[in-house]
Amino acid sequence: MDRSEQIIEYVKQTAATVNGEYRLTRAGVPHILCNGRLTTFSLVYAAKSKRWKAFFPWPAPDSEQDRIYFNDEEAMILYLRKEGVKC
Repeated sequence: MDRSEQIIEYVKQTAATVNGEYRLTRAGVPHILCNGRLTTFSLVYAAKSKRWKAFFPWPAPDSEQDRIYFNDEEAMILYLRKEGVKC
């Protein structure tokens, strides 16, 4: 299994953990959509830095989205739980 396949599998596994929907963007980037109390989050794994990024609200033009960076999956899950995502 090559590196890109490993990343896709990791993102799919994380999608199951956060009860999110796994998708590919038009550019082919794997991401996860999950619903919180007040907004929908788009979660992307940055493989080079090994960090997660949460974009919200989703969908929205790039200039109108906020971003939060997480150093690991656990920190991201804790944040999502606080925002009402059923992880």
